Order: sequence, then structure tokens, then C-alpha cells
Amino acid sequence: MAEKHCQDQALIDRHVELDPLQPAVYEARLIESSVPIWALAGHFGQGATVDDLVFLYQLPREPVEAALSFYRCHREALDARVAENHRISPDEATINEYIELNPDRPALYEARLKEEKVPVWALIGYYLGGATAKEVAEDYDLPLDVVEAAIAYYECHSEAIEARINANHSVRA
Repeated sequence: MAEKHCQDQALIDRHVELDPLQPAVYEARLIESSVPIWALAGHFGQGATVDDLVFLYQLPREPVEAALSFYRCHREALDARVAENHRISPDEATINEYIELNPDRPALYEARLKEEKVPVWALIGYYLGGATAKEVAEDYDLPLDVVEAAIAYYECHSEAIEARINANHSVRA
């Protein structure tokens, strides 16, 4: 990736590549996992730490550090890509009415229902397992609009929620 010399270029070269199908800086990804750099940058921009991203994406620390170095070198292009992704999000007013970050664990993957304190990832895990939104609402004794807000949150933060669900499954295995 000779486009721009960065301070940690050797680290970047070991772990970051342009997507061969979309070879633009804003579509760069980690070689080992194909995680898009813009996805990591979006979390980083919202206050996630390297440790948060290591946990969230179940990645070794060095590739995450390489991604953040790449982000620092190409911040403008990657910030534009993150903004483009957020423009396609569902109704944020509904999400904000029912969903909050857990104040004890303020990460996107630890969001929960405001009143019931049920983690969004738990509801979505059940939903992705084949339950309908109505079944999730009935089985968790929740109003349907609260479950729909959790689904909308998931649609905005699917990578984070799916990584948290996968982390839960790997702990139980």
C-alpha cells in the first residue's frame, strides 16, 4: 500500500490490505479477518479503546493497532465512509427512546433496554436464532415496539452486536 507513507507503515503493511473488489483507501480491511478498517474506525471515533475493539471483534491486538494507525493516516477518507454508513440507519428517535449504553460497560455491544436493562445482544441472539419480533416480545414479556427498537439498534450496529453474541457463544462452548 504505497499510497501514503505512515509512521507505522511496516505494521500497516503486515495487517492491512485494500479490498480487491473495491480497491479504495476507505474500503481497506484487515488481512487476517477481512474486518473493514472503517468499521473499527467508527467504533474508535465513538470512544472505543484498542482493548474494546480486540474484545468486540475477537482479534489480536496488533492488527487492531495496525487498523488504527491506518485510520490516522487516512482519517478523512475513512471518516467519510463511516458517515456514509451512518446515513443509512433506521429511526434514531425510536432507538433513543428505548435503548441506552450500559453505564458500567459503555460500548456499542453492551447496549441495553432502558427500563428492563436487558442487553440488546441477548434479544438479538434469540431473534437471529429464528424467533420473530413478536415471539421475542412475548417470551421476554416486552412491548413489541421495544423489541423493534432493539432490532433497529442491531441494524445500526450489527457488527458489534454479532461480535458480542459470538463472544457469548465462545465463552459457553
